[in-house]
Amino acid sequence: LARGDRSSLPAGDIDAWLCAAFGVARQSDWPIAPLTLTEDGGNADKGFWLRCDPAHIYLQQHRMILSDAAGKPAADETAALIETLNSHFREDGLTFFAGREGRWYLRGDACPRVATEPLSRAMHHDIDSLLPTGDDSRHWRRIMNEIQMLLHAHPLNMAREARGLAAFNSLWLWGGGTAPPAGSTSFERVWSNDLLARALARNAGVTVCDSPDSADTMIAEGGNALAVVTALRDANDLESWCAAIERCEQHWFAPCRKALQDGRMGSLTIVAPAEPQGRQFTIAASHRWRWWRRNKPISAHV
Repeated sequence: LARGDRSSLPAGDIDAWLCAAFGVARQSDWPIAPLTLTEDGGNADKGFWLRCDPAHIYLQQHRMILSDAAGKPAADETAALIETLNSHFREDGLTFFAGREGRWYLRGDACPRVATEPLSRAMHHDIDSLLPTGDDSRHWRRIMNEIQMLLHAHPLNMAREARGLAAFNSLWLWGGGTAPPAGSTSFERVWSNDLLARALARNAGVTVCDSPDSADTMIAEGGNALAVVTALRDANDLESWCAAIERCEQHWFAPCRKALQDGRMGSLTIVAPAEPQGRQFTIAASHRWRWWRRNKPISAHV
């Protein structure tokens, strides 16, 4: 990082960066739902789609906090809750669909004029300022309120609470849009287990590979490749983040540095999207001779 060229990125999370990198335009939201739906076994060719991931909401003083305390619903819980939701909202033209690993989707026929906040931004925060905005926001806030009341009174959630478990008493709506046209990118291959990265790669006709244990596999394959490493994003606290960056150093950054030194890699770009501003570092093989640039703590590059 010290010897490479550093530049700033516009504010945004990894999802926004990925969409832009694969030539997918922003609609009211970045169209995460129709893209990831294809990886979850659905068909997004028709209608407007929203992610509506199940969550637990609780009152903290005067704030309503969204949390993952309930975990992910089991298959029988998912079936029961979605059956109730579909029955209740059928006349509104809304259909709920269960993807994989606790990801749910909501389909509507019309394209609402509404913008949402990503689940990653809302989780563990007061949701009051993060609710949908736009011309149709009042309607969608009403829908969210109805969902909460329906789930709160559901026998399954009442049984969970009786057993001392957190209830699935809320759905977070986000990432809405219609299926985007085929994207384009300069990447020849994508190495990742990240759902959106894989969906975007397929949408652009790019080869998709599972994330390897280390960068060595990617380096051996060669070409202009993208690896999406989510270990730091998935860390929940400082201790796990420090452990994750040690693993990244060992399995990703050290092999890349060695490949730059021995000529197996021409250049490396490290992208770190963030709010309020991200960073991008470009390191060429010749940069290793910048001996006057001293190593610094990671915090110096933020």
